[in-house]
Amino acid sequence: MKTSRPSALLRGVIFFCPEGFFAEPHPLEFFPVHGMNPCMTTPPDDSLEPEQSVGGSVAARTSALGRALTALTKTRVSLRINHNTHTLATVSPPKRAGEPWKFNLHAMFLDADEIVLQALVAWGKNDDAAGRAVRKYIDAHMHAVRPKKSRMAGVVLSPRGNTHDLHALMQSVNEEFFGGGRSVYITWGQDGRRATPARRSRTRQIRFGSYDEHAKVIRIHPALDRPEVPEFFIRFVIYHEMLHDLLDLETNEATGRRRIHPPEFREMERLFPQYHEAIAFEHRFLKEFM
Repeated sequence: MKTSRPSALLRGVIFFCPEGFFAEPHPLEFFPVHGMNPCMTTPPDDSLEPEQSVGGSVAARTSALGRALTALTKTRVSLRINHNTHTLATVSPPKRAGEPWKFNLHAMFLDADEIVLQALVAWGKNDDAAGRAVRKYIDAHMHAVRPKKSRMAGVVLSPRGNTHDLHALMQSVNEEFFGGGRSVYITWGQDGRRATPARRSRTRQIRFGSYDEHAKVIRIHPALDRPEVPEFFIRFVIYHEMLHDLLDLETNEATGRRRIHPPEFREMERLFPQYHEAIAFEHRFLKEFM
């Protein structure tokens, strides 16, 4: 789904909360069994302790959830349970024959009833009413989300530069693209420019911006604090870093590594009105000034 600007609700992904990241590295897969109810493909776990018997252990509840989703989709299901504080639910239907439905769900969904699970599946099929039902369930279970503690103590902020006022620019970006919903800090960083040989290129590269998810601080490279740098480019860098505050890092299923810029990130990044102009200026700036 394309929108004119980033939204708190993209197709198949719900974003909530201000900080933190927790995730299970590997998804579990569940298969439908012909001639049987997929929700009964494994025997009940009789080894549960009495205090676990009401809700069941996490493993047992995850297994039950996977089997229930398999029954609803009638196909193979890949399920990951997370403890994120940003991306709480991602649902991806198969793109090709033989691929599984992919569910990346917060642990709050372990106790969801069949109506909510039906809404998740319908939401994955682009049902807006189902998406609202999923959002309502999340709103009612936000107490299950565990925020990380901030490391803001000791951080010195210097947002006002010789040419550009980062605080004013961030406020405008926050209001225009995020409805004023992001709560982060911003400052000019230290001059840490260096050549990066990762791409085997002679081009000098710098990190124009960075985001500390724990302290919730955006740092902008001081090389941008000059009259030759247009305001729209700094706004783009701020917008890019604020997307990091909005989105959780994903974990690559094959390597287990965290992906800094997952597909949802790139899709939202391109919604910046002057995206192409910003990319063009970036290349020109590196060539002329670095």
